[in-house]
Formats: sequence, structure tokens, C-alpha cells
Amino acid sequence: MDIEKINHSLALLANFGVLLGIIFLGLEIQQNSELMRIQIAQTRASDAIAAQELSINSPYIPQIRIKVNNGDQLTPEESIRYGDYFRAINRAQDNLLFQYQAGMLRDSEIRSIEGFVRGRISTAEANRQLWEQSKTIYSDDYIEFVDSILLDIPANN
Repeated sequence: MDIEKINHSLALLANFGVLLGIIFLGLEIQQNSELMRIQIAQTRASDAIAAQELSINSPYIPQIRIKVNNGDQLTPEESIRYGDYFRAINRAQDNLLFQYQAGMLRDSEIRSIEGFVRGRISTAEANRQLWEQSKTIYSDDYIEFVDSILLDIPANN
């Protein structure tokens, strides 16, 4: 066996090893992406539960939400509490939109964000006013997303 044949065989084996390494790397990246999606879904579920607990366990928020939905006037303290609650919930939705746009969430998630906008922001004039007052703290994409939905819903729905 001459040196050229040995070098040729070694080069083929090395190329095959590199090819296997690239395939393995691709599988690892795909698996890591799926694990990331699972972690994001878990975080989303935890955040949703925390937001619901905030409302459920609060002696204030449920009563304030009823007042807002009925169009009743809020006290200054209630306005502060509700404003903080409203901004926190919208911040979570803004984050969801970002994750969706990054390809980390499924298409159904965009419908849940839209449902939130339709079910919360558009349901009362106070919510629309609070949105207009606080929307500059969110991402441009979220502002555009919410505003485009609100354009399709009459203000006094």
C-alpha cells in the first residue's frame, strides 16, 4: 500500500467525520431550540398564573376591574393600583409578542395576545385612556400591534 492511498483513505475518513460532526451539531441546535421553546412556555405559564394570582389574591384589583368595566370613577389610590396592574399585564404581552416574532412561540400565541387586547384594553374607555397614556413604555412592535387592533374596535363597544 503506498502513501497516497493511505492519505486518500485518511482524508475520506476525516471528511466523513466532519460531515457526521456537522449533522450532530445540527441535531443539537434543533434540540436546544426545542428546549428553549419548552422553557419559554413554562415561563409563560408561570407568568400567567402569577398575574391571575395577583388579581385573585388582591383585595383591590377585582373590585377595581369591576369599577373600570362599569365605567365608575376610581379613587386616586385605585388609579395607581390599576395603572400598575395594567402596565404589568401589558409588559407581559409585549414580551410574548417579542418571543413570537423571534420564532419561539406558535401561531396560536399571537391569537392569545390579540384576545387579551380585545378582552382587556378595548373593553372600557378607562382602559383605552390608560393605554394611550402609557403605551410609550412598550416596544414599537407591541404599540403597532395593539393600535391596529383598537382601530377595528369602536371605542364605546
